[in-house]
Amino acid sequence: MNLTASILAATHTPVPDYARLEGIAPFRVLEGRAPAIERTLFWRVVGPRPQRAVRSGDWKLLFDRPRSLLFNLRTDIGGRNIWSENVLTHCRRLRPLLAAWQADVEDEAKRAVPR
Repeated sequence: MNLTASILAATHTPVPDYARLEGIAPFRVLEGRAPAIERTLFWRVVGPRPQRAVRSGDWKLLFDRPRSLLFNLRTDIGGRNIWSENVLTHCRRLRPLLAAWQADVEDEAKRAVPR
């Protein structure tokens, strides 16, 4: 859920074409007027203990230096059981998604800096 997208939808405010809202307003899904949308989610934490993560389908890959942690959220929603990184199929699929997202976020931040 994205608060900006939700507020704009609730107030019937048009979103300009150039706006890059990555989130969705969930009202149509919650009201049963649209199917649930499968999305790949990304996040990062900056600070003294930086982390970054990607969730796609049932799988979440978390980079918590110096470890990479893989979780199956279908069978373990709380993320208590760490899968061995030997599950290479999922790691190979998720790592490039996270790297591409991070590069996009950093590029967008560079463009937003006033000169």
